[in-house]
Amino acid sequence: MDNPTIYVTVIVLSSLYCILAVFALIMDKRDRERISFSMVQDTSHEDDFFYELILFTGTRKDAQTKSKV
Repeated sequence: MDNPTIYVTVIVLSSLYCILAVFALIMDKRDRERISFSMVQDTSHEDDFFYELILFTGTRKDAQTKSKV
């Protein structure tokens, strides 16, 4: 108890870690809700195809894609 700064620092960092962990869990749940897929109609019902379309954009301003799918 000679130096309360150490205890305050540990408590603040632990609290900050818990708050950020809860925030990350909420954002992960929101990302899972945004994931969707669409079935593609094929000419034959016997064929089973799965298509995966992944789009990545940058974090910079105006970093959107111009592709037409």
